[in-house]
Amino acid sequence: MSSPTLIGCVSSEGGPLLIADRAAVVTWRGADGDGTHYDRACQLLESTSPLLAVEHSWAGGTGVLWEMPTGSAEVWRVSEHCVLLSRPWLDPGHEVRREELAVAPFEASQPVAHVEIASGWMVVAWSAEDASDIGDLEPADAVSLNLSVSGAGVVLAMPPGTYECAVDEVTCGGARSVRCRARAIVPGR
Repeated sequence: MSSPTLIGCVSSEGGPLLIADRAAVVTWRGADGDGTHYDRACQLLESTSPLLAVEHSWAGGTGVLWEMPTGSAEVWRVSEHCVLLSRPWLDPGHEVRREELAVAPFEASQPVAHVEIASGWMVVAWSAEDASDIGDLEPADAVSLNLSVSGAGVVLAMPPGTYECAVDEVTCGGARSVRCRARAIVPGR
């Protein structure tokens, strides 16, 4: 793939995004019920910068939490084995396009977390959401999920494997973005 393709956006009203296998994410209850899943996610990332992603396990699954500032993260397919989440801030006085932020070289110092995608479907969702209904939907690539907030998740077809997640921040002209990249390191498991 020569350049990234914008798949969609994941909206949040604050709090981290969850990146997980579709089979695991259906056990995520977010802030619903006793709120344990979302509360624990926020505690893990408390007083951190947006340049942090952590592995997280809960009863029924594992995934990666990315502390993204409030707003929407753009989901870009970089290649068959790589997606990039970008939370951009664009300066109206400059001509920097979102695509420039997505294609800027990724300069994370090291991978910070790993997620196993076994089902062939990756879900990126706002961690406050109850994701149990996602299992009732027929999986399809690039599907936007309307949960309690419109566009609060995206389903992506991704080859089974282990994906490393790393974060960085990029500035282009008058625009900047914090980003989280999930890239396969052990494809085809």
